[in-house]
Amino acid sequence: MHEDAKILLVALYIEHNSKVPRLESINANVLKMDEASFFKAINHLNNNDLISGVKVKLGSDDRNMVTLIIDELELTDFGLEKAEELIKVCSRMSKVQKLGQIVSIAEDDSLKRVVPLAIEAMKKYSAV
Repeated sequence: MHEDAKILLVALYIEHNSKVPRLESINANVLKMDEASFFKAINHLNNNDLISGVKVKLGSDDRNMVTLIIDELELTDFGLEKAEELIKVCSRMSKVQKLGQIVSIAEDDSLKRVVPLAIEAMKKYSAV
């Protein structure tokens, strides 16, 4: 799996484990990725059955040739398993434990870009 797809998969996993999941909120800007890389990562995850719910809209002019619609995006069971394998978590762990594991392993990994997402998700669990 290429780096951007790995980062996107883990970011989606983080959002999946947040208190109020909104997978459609994960975008190129959030991940500090250019749009072309983000689209390639979405395409990779979709083609490998790691996500579902991606819709492609073909535009009517040269400026808007292709639009990805991800408002119904979901991680598949296979995507959840793959993400857990990447971040070395057990499915029986609590969501907060999973998020903490992401923070601890991402410090020394290419996944550093997702650490703020995991920390923010963890804060929402402790907010009263």
